[in-house]
Amino acid sequence: MNKFTLIPSAQQYKSAPANDQEISISLEEKQQELTEYDRSSTVSLADVYDSERQGCTIFRPTFKISYLYGNVITGTTEYLPFKNNLFYVGADASIQNNVWKGIPKTQRDLLSIQRKVDVNEKMYVYLLERRANTIIARAGILPQTSVIETAHSVGVVKPNKRKISYSFLFVGLILSLLVVFIRTVVFATIEIMDELKRLTHLPVLGEIILSKEATDNYLIVDKDVKAPITESFRAIRTNLEYFANEVNSKAVLVTSYNPGEGKTFCSVNLAAIIAKAGKRVLLIELDLHKPKIQQALKMSSDVGVSSILIGKSSIESTVMETQIENMSVILSGPTPPNASELILSKHLKEIIDYGKAHFDYVIVDTAPIGLITDALVIMKNVDVSLFVLNTKFAKKQILDVVHDISKANKVSNIGLILNGVKRNRSKYYYNYGYGSGYGYGYGGYGKSGKK
Repeated sequence: MNKFTLIPSAQQYKSAPANDQEISISLEEKQQELTEYDRSSTVSLADVYDSERQGCTIFRPTFKISYLYGNVITGTTEYLPFKNNLFYVGADASIQNNVWKGIPKTQRDLLSIQRKVDVNEKMYVYLLERRANTIIARAGILPQTSVIETAHSVGVVKPNKRKISYSFLFVGLILSLLVVFIRTVVFATIEIMDELKRLTHLPVLGEIILSKEATDNYLIVDKDVKAPITESFRAIRTNLEYFANEVNSKAVLVTSYNPGEGKTFCSVNLAAIIAKAGKRVLLIELDLHKPKIQQALKMSSDVGVSSILIGKSSIESTVMETQIENMSVILSGPTPPNASELILSKHLKEIIDYGKAHFDYVIVDTAPIGLITDALVIMKNVDVSLFVLNTKFAKKQILDVVHDISKANKVSNIGLILNGVKRNRSKYYYNYGYGSGYGYGYGGYGKSGKK
């Protein structure tokens, strides 16, 4: 086996060393390899002899060493240009650093500012171009409308204050007239006692609460002693005691302006409520045209006021006891054809005087004064005259008639009673709850009322 190895030539090193230190190290490594090769190339004579016997060609060591030295010198020669180039590059870098350091700091700042100015200038030019393009585009849009007349001011058009003021004034006037018309037509009647007191100077003895039971039972104060309507008659009884109190025995006339206002109903129940107070009461039926007391008390008689007035019967024989204790009655008797003429009889005063002599109260029921004048004749013989006004018919004009009667006939002690007042319109009975809840269960007595 051949003991000689070849040293790589310089052509195998394609890349140049990085610096002078690497080149020196490479040369030293090559010299060390050459020395080791020289030592290993010593051939003994025995080896030569043996080689010749085997027919091998042996180069002389001196020739091989010369060849290797040539390779080393060639590689060294190829590395020199790289070293020179590296030197020139380092020199150029030093020159550039010196040039850069020579530029003043103010100039560098000016250059930086100049670059910013250039950038802003380009941006401004770009924006100007975009603005010009937008103006051109808008100018190219043609409007679809045309101005016929230019706008001009003519003053305040709306709202028209004068027109609005006149309109509201007209509407207010119409509403006022409408309210007056409605109050005149719809609310022409007197519905509450306070309104009656405002419209007249005559004393108002009280109000009668409207009751559905009164249509079925005429004598309501005897059926339900705790009903609101019974309390109404009690209030009238109390006021009547203080009315013309200078008279010991009072003769009370009860009349109305129109039929159907409840004068007979008030006469019967007023006489009954006074009798329940322990007073002796005589009820006289002097409505000879259309008597109703005998029907209310469920009584009948062939003799009565008409019999007394014509002189066929005595007063004592016509007085009848009723179902109410302390209450007596003289019925109308047979209906005469000339009732208004009989009232003018001298026996009329005798009947009233008899009642005042034997009873505490004399209640006289007469015909309506708006149709028949009988009540005007009887007023001269009584102490108190009561006018019954019903909320269905009690117009304000009726009060004017009552006032005229009071002045023309010089009748004193005229009082008013308002009949048919709704319970929810009555200030006293509605607020204080008289009736089904008043008195029931008081102190543990009686039965509970309905709520």
